[in-house]
Formats: sequence, structure tokens, C-alpha cells
Amino acid sequence: MKNSAAQVLSLTVANAVEHCYGPSVQATVGFIRMMDKWFDVLNVKNLYEGKHKRNENLKPFTDINDPRLWWLEDFLARSANLLEGLYILLVLISYFLYLFIFLL
Repeated sequence: MKNSAAQVLSLTVANAVEHCYGPSVQATVGFIRMMDKWFDVLNVKNLYEGKHKRNENLKPFTDINDPRLWWLEDFLARSANLLEGLYILLVLISYFLYLFIFLL
């Protein structure tokens, strides 16, 4: 499958998960919807796809003040914060493994 990540992290899957599991999975549903929007915003192929599919995120960028650009900037900042947190976690795990292996 060529677009398996885009298919799994799609609005359709988010809606199905929300319908089946209710409010207990709002964080997961929010993540799936955010990734779906990210795929759409970065996957603009032509001038008319957004209009034909009735998806604002598939329309080409025509204005520097497009709200999708602000959203993309926020998305990238959140991703950078997440990666920084994961890096710190990996450093701490490595440090504790070092202590466990070499000092015990």
C-alpha cells in the first residue's frame, strides 16, 4: 500500500474511532485529525483538487496570510517540542542503563 500512513491517520478513521469509543479517546482522535490535516496541507497537487473534493486543506496556497500557514507553524513547533522531550527521555534512559550495567 502506497499511502498506508495517510489512510490510517485519516479523518474517516478519526470519526470511526470517536464513534466507537466515545469521549475516552479524544486525545487519539485529535492526533489523527491533526495528522490528516498535515498530510492534506503538504499534499496540494493541483489548483482544483481542493474544490472537487470539498476539502479546504487541499487548496493551493495563494496568500501569505493563509490560516493554514499559521496552523503549520504551530504544528511544527509542537512537533519540535515533542522531539525535544523524547530526546531528553532517551538521554535519561541511556544514563540509567549505563548506571545499571556498569555500576551493578
